[in-house]
Amino acid sequence: MDVPDTLEQAGALTGRRPSLMMSATSRPAAIGCRRMGTPTSNNLSILALTPRPEFSLLPGGTVSLPVPLTSLVGRERELALAQELIRRADVRLLTLTGPGGIGKTRLALRLAADLGGAFAGGVRFVPLASVRDADLVTASIAHAIGVEPPGRTRALDALTSALGAADTLLVVDNFEQVHGAASILSDLLAACPRLKILVTSRVLLRVEGEHALAVPPLTVPDPHAVASLEELVQSSAIQLFAHRAQSVAASFALTEVTAPQVAEICRRVDGLPLAIELVAHRVRHLALPDLLDRLDRRLPLLTGGSRDQPSRLRTMRSAIAWSHDLLAPAVQVMFRRLAVFTGGFTLEAAEQVAIETARRTGADNRYWTPDVLDGLATLIDASLLQTEIRTDGATRYRMLETIREFALDQLETSGETAAVRHAHAADFLSLAERNELTDLLPDGNRILEDLEAEHGNLREALDWFLEAGETEMLSRLSVALGRFWADQGYYQEGSEWLERVTAPGSGATETERAKALVHLGMIEALQSANPEAEARLTEGLASSREAGAVLHSALALILLGWLVGQRGDLDRGSILLEEAIDVADELPDARLAGIVVGWALANLAEVARMRGDRALAVERLETGLQRHREAGYAGGMILMLKDLGELARDQGEHVRALEFYREALGLVEGNPGTRVVTELIEALGIATVGVGQMELGARLLGSSEAQRERIGLRYRLAMTQAALERAMATARAALGEPAFAAAWAAGRTLRAGQAVAEAMAPPGLPKNVPAGVFAGLLTAREREVLGLLASGMTDPEIAAVLFISVRTVENHVAHILTKLGVRTRTAAVSAAFAAGSGPSDRPLPSTK
Repeated sequence: MDVPDTLEQAGALTGRRPSLMMSATSRPAAIGCRRMGTPTSNNLSILALTPRPEFSLLPGGTVSLPVPLTSLVGRERELALAQELIRRADVRLLTLTGPGGIGKTRLALRLAADLGGAFAGGVRFVPLASVRDADLVTASIAHAIGVEPPGRTRALDALTSALGAADTLLVVDNFEQVHGAASILSDLLAACPRLKILVTSRVLLRVEGEHALAVPPLTVPDPHAVASLEELVQSSAIQLFAHRAQSVAASFALTEVTAPQVAEICRRVDGLPLAIELVAHRVRHLALPDLLDRLDRRLPLLTGGSRDQPSRLRTMRSAIAWSHDLLAPAVQVMFRRLAVFTGGFTLEAAEQVAIETARRTGADNRYWTPDVLDGLATLIDASLLQTEIRTDGATRYRMLETIREFALDQLETSGETAAVRHAHAADFLSLAERNELTDLLPDGNRILEDLEAEHGNLREALDWFLEAGETEMLSRLSVALGRFWADQGYYQEGSEWLERVTAPGSGATETERAKALVHLGMIEALQSANPEAEARLTEGLASSREAGAVLHSALALILLGWLVGQRGDLDRGSILLEEAIDVADELPDARLAGIVVGWALANLAEVARMRGDRALAVERLETGLQRHREAGYAGGMILMLKDLGELARDQGEHVRALEFYREALGLVEGNPGTRVVTELIEALGIATVGVGQMELGARLLGSSEAQRERIGLRYRLAMTQAALERAMATARAALGEPAFAAAWAAGRTLRAGQAVAEAMAPPGLPKNVPAGVFAGLLTAREREVLGLLASGMTDPEIAAVLFISVRTVENHVAHILTKLGVRTRTAAVSAAFAAGSGPSDRPLPSTK
């Protein structure tokens, strides 16, 4: 690469502002950098004139950094990680990456200030935001750090001579628009063995020796957790909002009312620092509820940044446009089309949408078919797309919603919206129809997890079919999602869509309408709307028989048998359930037939229980359990074990009941927030009180009640209701009202995974785990990971605590399961407690 012979033009482009710079003699004491060595002169002198001139070293110990005018909020983890990396001898080039407005420059300045004393040759700051020509980078760096070569001497020679023997940190800011000049940094590092370079860039440099640290959004509270004011104010995003809001409205304060509103605002802007600062400044003019209302469209609100900021950082739209404009045209096409995905997507989904869009538009889609993966990689490198690793190791891609809004605007402008949205909806219709039977299919747990991960995209597809008037496809998708909605507790959502299918003029076929009626009846039964459910299922049974829908006929019979039995007509209920077994024999799929028969037997066991025939109830449950074991149907096994536990509880055998419940929980995978798990946690709470563990029992009952409210689960068997009331009265009397209320309230704040972890710990065993358990089997790190699993943490949360990658956590978990000879995480935690105490030799951290 040719470089300028002189530096006048480069000096104009670097945008240096001497009044905002600090040297070793003028910087504020608060920066905290100590001076190493005493310079003899602040001017460079020519020592010799040779074919390659040598220049004097830069003044030792000089720290030349812009002085930030606001404080850095949060980022303790990123600072620690970056410091650890930059101090390593093998790391000489560290790139901080992330989207515009994420705070890369601010983090780099703090990092450089903290490390200044460790570099005897000093720290130099090189701003490149105004440099658009890669050929000017060398001269720009030289000018920024004060190297002025005479005559026609090359700037690179001057730089390598000046930096060659110096233990120096070079901070190069905003490299993304000149990434073609990355080889210059490699040349400098090769020629200057003691030099280290810290770069901020929205894209990776892709050069040898580069280490990258992605700067994530600030932490925001979990939207599904019930958090106190004290817990909310620990969020770095909320702290930043409050700090910036108080700078324009001194009376602003975080309270029990305002803190949850601020939390939602921070979630809506993805925890992006620039977006938070822009919206926080609006509190001077708008109340928090008004801000939330206007955030349905984020970008028009996220404006009005400080006038002393670069223009690209005065609005969120400008920050994103800066990155977008650096993309090749073909990648810009991909970027805007990917905006159709909601909540993330897989590589396969991106490829399918690409193919279908190409078919519908007939446009040049060369970047969209064989090279989709390369395009995704380019967008990830440009910090416009993020990757997420699921617990099963699968990769998903996701846009921050603020970035996605910009991309949707680009899609609308292109005129491609209809074609892309139709392609997207068609692909997710296909996914839903392939997995219509959800948990009934082999590998049903994984299928439910997949559908849950794609929930946002499925909703987007439904909305498009409705908007486009595609009534036939809307009916097909709604029916295909019926079991998913019922299984996962999306009762209101499912009811609204399924009602459209059963309405006149819906375009649904006879079979689709019959299935929709059965799904609606199931949802209504789960919400304790029993009369409505019975009427719906009666109609659904008749329609299913007429349409020849054998499976849904059997399902309707089972649900009707259960409902009739619950209102006291046990004889009629038994007849309906026996008929369901006969209908199941007509199913061509023997595995599916076995599952349906098992369900019918479970409900016949309930009839025997209500009649007081415990032996017959146990016999039917054990037979049904065997059917489900043979089918490998975990969902049915969980229900059977739960019912066996309730039979034991009826007899006062609470320890035996706990064994059944924990065995059932051990089969739960992936999604602890479902209806069945909620019922199990409640059952465990009742039995835990029965064995005298009052506080834990109250916590579990509080957790299950909160989860019931979240998913809208209202039904409860009469015998279970009576047992619940007795358990609550017993715990309240034993603990006293204040202690009971405190335990109940604490339980309501537990995430579903935390409640499962608490429920799996046998009563009476300590939560603080002594040394020695599995010490000869698991490594220290594996025991540490197991301890965090026991506290209810997810893989990403464990990764954050231990400063390791999610993939590394997944590898540790896999090794733990193998070494302990178990198949599930829950079983591993249970094994740890059963071993005597627990998995770690330090107290388990609180994650509430």
